[in-house]
Amino acid sequence: MREKTLFAIGLIMAVVLAVIGIFFPQRVWDVITLTFLTTILTLNIQLYFHLKDGDPLFGRPINALRSRGEIGKQTAEMLTCLADGLDKNDPFITRQIEMFVRDARATTRSLNDGVLAIDLRPGGMFFRETDAVDFAVSRFRATSLVDIDRYWSGAPGTRLINKGRAKVQSGVVIERLFMEYRDNLAAAEACRQRNLQSGVRAMLAIADDLDARLLRDFALIDDALAVELILKNREPVEAIYYSRATPDGRRKIAELDAVWKELMGCCVLDSTAAV
Repeated sequence: MREKTLFAIGLIMAVVLAVIGIFFPQRVWDVITLTFLTTILTLNIQLYFHLKDGDPLFGRPINALRSRGEIGKQTAEMLTCLADGLDKNDPFITRQIEMFVRDARATTRSLNDGVLAIDLRPGGMFFRETDAVDFAVSRFRATSLVDIDRYWSGAPGTRLINKGRAKVQSGVVIERLFMEYRDNLAAAEACRQRNLQSGVRAMLAIADDLDARLLRDFALIDDALAVELILKNREPVEAIYYSRATPDGRRKIAELDAVWKELMGCCVLDSTAAV
């Protein structure tokens, strides 16, 4: 079912529940509360399909991080009003909503600091990776330390290569440095060639020869945003975005920029190299 169908079903359910409430001896507030919770459930179902279709939930906040680090203030105020207005007669519903409010408040506090952490694990608050290249306007620099075979040879890698090609055609300069160990250099080189064919300046460094502090998966976006992936077994579990609009964000961007420049002296294959 698509979003419009789900919304229509939710609206009909809300109306039916309201009518039932009117014809049975209940307090008016109970009817309002039930209708409100039904609507919230419908919106959550819509949100699930919105994410399932691959449209980044945090796209707007990430773009907003470019210019200011206070985008969570109004959301935090709204959540406070929601929490204060809850009818706490149902322990289960109250507990679930309070958990949501707590998690959302934590996110908005981070936004105020110019930081946005996104859980990439299945079942997390955000269960797919945001494609950071979506937010690039002029320049995108990125490293890649994820597993070549599981990530770049699969659907995520194909999606990124296609997006990279579209971005390059629109005028964005994309540079990507792959870091891979000697026992899998053939696969890394094949992946590098695929990126080259899409117009990306693709480079390769031997991970065995790099200092451990340089083995980081991150991206620098137009010198205004940075995102660092937290990896577990070389698979992304969390993405943390930083904005230049805040002091902490500027420090992180400067740190990653210094790592990038140091890595540029470690490349063994550049975009002009043959297979």
